[in-house]
Amino acid sequence: MLFFGAPAAALTRQPQKRELWSHELRFASSLDGPVNFVIGGFLSREDKDFDVEVVATNELGLPLGPFDITKDFFLDGPPNAAIFGRTKSDELDQEALFGEVTLEATDKLSLTFGGRYFNFDIVSSGLETKPFVGFNNETRAVDISSGSDTFQIKGNASYKVSDDHLFYFTAAEGFRVGGTNDAAINPTGVPVPEGFDPDSLWNYEIGWKGGFFDNRLVVNAAAFVILWDNIQVEGLDPSGAFPIITNAGEAEIDGIEFDVTIRPIAGLDLSFGGSWQDARITESQPLSDPLSPSFDPNAGLKGDQLPNVPDFQALPRHNMNALSPAILMGSSGSISAIAAVLIRNSAKPAPLMCRLTATP
Repeated sequence: MLFFGAPAAALTRQPQKRELWSHELRFASSLDGPVNFVIGGFLSREDKDFDVEVVATNELGLPLGPFDITKDFFLDGPPNAAIFGRTKSDELDQEALFGEVTLEATDKLSLTFGGRYFNFDIVSSGLETKPFVGFNNETRAVDISSGSDTFQIKGNASYKVSDDHLFYFTAAEGFRVGGTNDAAINPTGVPVPEGFDPDSLWNYEIGWKGGFFDNRLVVNAAAFVILWDNIQVEGLDPSGAFPIITNAGEAEIDGIEFDVTIRPIAGLDLSFGGSWQDARITESQPLSDPLSPSFDPNAGLKGDQLPNVPDFQALPRHNMNALSPAILMGSSGSISAIAAVLIRNSAKPAPLMCRLTATP
């Protein structure tokens, strides 16, 4: 490749290391009365190290020499191969306490209310170990320390019309942690947001689950509304060279989804599921204002559709279970074959996916 138009073929090495430790402890009651509960806690620690080393290469695509930050390919020439380098380390700590209570108000009506306290802290440090000559001759550093906490709630009500039919309503709050952009230090020195904030949403769903003919026909259907705030969106820096994440405005997603399963004979399930959704921006992004000094003609406007969200998608599939030949030898088991194809209106159908599994 030519590195940012520079007259040199180059290779980018990006060694990475990630360590994740997480633990969750929960207790679920099993009381005889109408009230039961779940309480628990969650801890997580994630450490990431990310390095970038750009070195000049020969006609075979091999590095001309080692990556030595004290030498420069353009200034010192081969065998000095170093063109650009940077390093970045992130530490993310997450803690949560959660609980929910379920009340069997009657033999048909069940009510659930839950809450979750969540806290996260992120510490990120980045260093330009080798500046790219021609853009910036001084090393740059980025140090970020941020965090946030939130309390989320959810509620659910379900009503059993019969043993085979149930209606439900759910309202739940969601939250996603913020983070940092790896491209905050880049060869060109183009300003890139160092980090991005958390985003959150509310999801409201009403649905029905029903079984017919001794559950040989099962139908599930639901309608939902998602209100999304401070959306984290993927994009590119002003130069168009580096992927970044920023926060946009607000969005709303309205839709319906369904799933139908037919069991014509023992061991064979035929299913078809799908969804329709209208995903749109409900608040124009800041850079969409033509009077803004940083005006971006591609910034989203109120009413625009969210990218990468199809209006319709469907998933036909079948699952066949059969007795394993091992049974003939005195053992027990089964063989399962599953096939499915995902269909979206905004893209060509995905390739057929088949999987064979054996269960002892």
